[in-house]
Amino acid sequence: YLQTKCLGRKVKYFRSIDSTNIRARELAEKGEPAGTTVISEEQTGGKGHIGRKWYSNPYQGILMSVILRPGTAMAALPQITEKVCTAAAEAIRTFTGNTEFRAPDHILINGRKAGGVLVEAAGETDRTDYIIAGIGINVNQELSDFPEEVRNQSTSLRIEKNIKISRQQLAADILNKMEFIFGDGSQV
Repeated sequence: YLQTKCLGRKVKYFRSIDSTNIRARELAEKGEPAGTTVISEEQTGGKGHIGRKWYSNPYQGILMSVILRPGTAMAALPQITEKVCTAAAEAIRTFTGNTEFRAPDHILINGRKAGGVLVEAAGETDRTDYIIAGIGINVNQELSDFPEEVRNQSTSLRIEKNIKISRQQLAADILNKMEFIFGDGSQV
């Protein structure tokens, strides 16, 4: 399914991990190239915007982080977040027929949260060393899989379409759309 030149061409896969963003940051610090993607079946310490917890049941969602090295200023992070959200929302739309994103980082289907994006960076004010684009998508969860405290505002693609979705195909489609939005790979 992957049609990229850069994003997702090098994958670090885990069955369980604390956080894909944490591992991607460690790899970026060690010099892993742009496009390296960390994917896990489960996160034990997943995080969302403003330090909120991201819940993930094993083998049901997409939990991935991508190393980007565009060399942009830190001030560009909101635009990077918007581009990643746009790519994820467009990929989800091919499966559900509808989706939207709400600033700064929420991916919604019918007004309920189906995913999120967490973008983190390291570097100086005028130039990033790297950016980590973390993406979490609820794909094949049933409503009962969500903790009670988030059940009313959460959904998954399976809940919305009443069919099981290929996580591999959706993950590849997100990366394909991200690379298209960011350019041919030379800007990531």
